[in-house]
Amino acid sequence: MHLQVAGDRGADGSGGGGVVVWSSTIVSIGVALFLFQQLAGINAVVYYSTSVFRSAGIASDVAASALVGAANVFGTAVASSLMDRQGRKSLLITSFGGMAASMMLLSLSFTWKVLAPYSGPFAVLGTVLYVLSFSLGAGPVPALLLPEIFASRIRAKAVALSLGMHWNKDLSFAGFTKQMILEMCILSGCDYLQSLPGMGLKRAHALIKRSTTYDQVIKHLRYSISSVPPLYEESFKKALLTFQHQRVYDTITEKIVHLSDISGNIEDDRDFLGPYPF
Repeated sequence: MHLQVAGDRGADGSGGGGVVVWSSTIVSIGVALFLFQQLAGINAVVYYSTSVFRSAGIASDVAASALVGAANVFGTAVASSLMDRQGRKSLLITSFGGMAASMMLLSLSFTWKVLAPYSGPFAVLGTVLYVLSFSLGAGPVPALLLPEIFASRIRAKAVALSLGMHWNKDLSFAGFTKQMILEMCILSGCDYLQSLPGMGLKRAHALIKRSTTYDQVIKHLRYSISSVPPLYEESFKKALLTFQHQRVYDTITEKIVHLSDISGNIEDDRDFLGPYPF
C-alpha cells in the first residue's frame, strides 16, 4: 500500500497545505468542464453560422467559414499567451461570460423588433464574438486543466472519462450521484482493483446506471459471466473504502489522517487504508 502525501505542492508548483488526493468530486469537476463546454452550444453555432451569415447578405459559405475560423484561431492564440499570466479560472469566467453576452445579442437580433433593420449585422457580430469567446477559455482550458487536477495514478482513466463528454451521447450522467460515479470508475479498473475482462468505462457506466449499486452489478455479473473472482466483491468494497477513507499525510497538522471521517462499521482490520503513524 502506497502512502499518498498530499498538500506539499500546488498545481502551479507553489507550496500548498491541505489534503489533495483524488476523489469522485475532482473527477466530477473534470467531467463537468467538458459537459458545460458541449452544452454551451458551440457546435450548433458553428453549424448554423453559414445560415446566419446569409441573413446578413454574405452569400459565400467559404467567406463565412473563413471568418469563423479566423475568430477561433485568433482567440486560441490570445488564450495561449494569457493562460499562465491570467490564470485558468479568469479565462473560463471571461469566456463563459462573453459567450452568454454573445448568445444574448444573437437571440435579440432575431427576436427584438427594434433591431430588425440591423438583424443581419448583429447576428454576424454575435456569432463571431461567440466563437471568439469560446476559443478564449471554454475551448482550450478544460483540456489543459485536466492533467493538472488529476493525480498521476488515475490521470489516464479520469481524463478518458472527462473526454467521453465529447460527442458521446451514450454516456449520460443524469441521475448519477458521486457514489455511483466512484463505483463506475472502480468497476472499470483502478489501482486497487483490476478490471474484469471486457469491462471498460462505457460498460461500467451502463451497468451502474441500470443497477445503481455495485453489489447489484456484481450479482448480475456472476450470473452472466463466469470470470468474476470469488473475492471480487470483498476487494471492490475495500477499493471503495480506500478511495473514500485512505490515510494521507496532512501538511497542515503534520499527521497521518483519514481522507474523510471513517465510521465504526468498518472492520477492525484497516491496514488496506494505508500505514499507521509511526
